[in-house]
Amino acid sequence: MLNPLLATFCRRAILLVAAVGLLAACKEDKQTDLSLSASRFIVGVSTPREPGKKQWVFDSVMQILVKAHRGSEIVIFDGATGETIISVFVEDKKSMDMEKVRLQTWQREISTLRDRLKQETTSKPTYLVNVPISLQFVATLPKSQLDTRVLLIGTPLYVEPGAPQSSMDEGLVPLIGHLCVEQQESRFSLAYLDRKLASVVSLK
Repeated sequence: MLNPLLATFCRRAILLVAAVGLLAACKEDKQTDLSLSASRFIVGVSTPREPGKKQWVFDSVMQILVKAHRGSEIVIFDGATGETIISVFVEDKKSMDMEKVRLQTWQREISTLRDRLKQETTSKPTYLVNVPISLQFVATLPKSQLDTRVLLIGTPLYVEPGAPQSSMDEGLVPLIGHLCVEQQESRFSLAYLDRKLASVVSLK
C-alpha cells in the first residue's frame, strides 16, 4: 500500500532544495570572496552537454580553487553520481597566495577536472545535479574542524531512467511527504540524514 505521505508528484515551477551549511548559486555576474578564512568546500558539479555551459562550470570551480584561503580543503564531486573527481588542500604557505603557483601545484587535478567535464552525457535535463545523491555524498565524508560550504552547480532536477515515478520530467516535483518517509520508500527521504548532517532537520 502506498504511504499516504507520498501521495504523488505535483506540477510546480518552484523546486524544494535541501541545503547543507551553504547552498550557493554561482552567477556569472557576481564574484564571491572566498579568501576570508579557511573553509572546507564540497562542490558538486554536473556535466552539461552544451560547450558554453561546460566552460562556465569549469570556470566556476576554478574561481574556488584559486581564491580559497590558505588552509582550505576543496572536494569536487560529480553531482549526478556522487563520485569524487578531485580533492586538494591549500597549504599554509605564502606562495599559495599566487594563482600561478596553485595552477602549477594542481596541474594534474585541474586536467582531471577538465577532462571529466568534457565527457559526453545523455542526462535529461543536460544540466543535472542529483540532490539526494549529493546529500548522501556529503554525509559520508569524514568530519572536519573547518567551516563547511556545500555548493551545487547546476539544476536540482532529479531524473532517474526507468523510474518515471521518481523523475522530475515535464515540471513534476515531489510533494513534501517524500521527505518524511523511510529511505526505501522514496529517493527524497531525509531519514537518518538528520543524524549525519547538522543542518538537515527531521520533519517527523
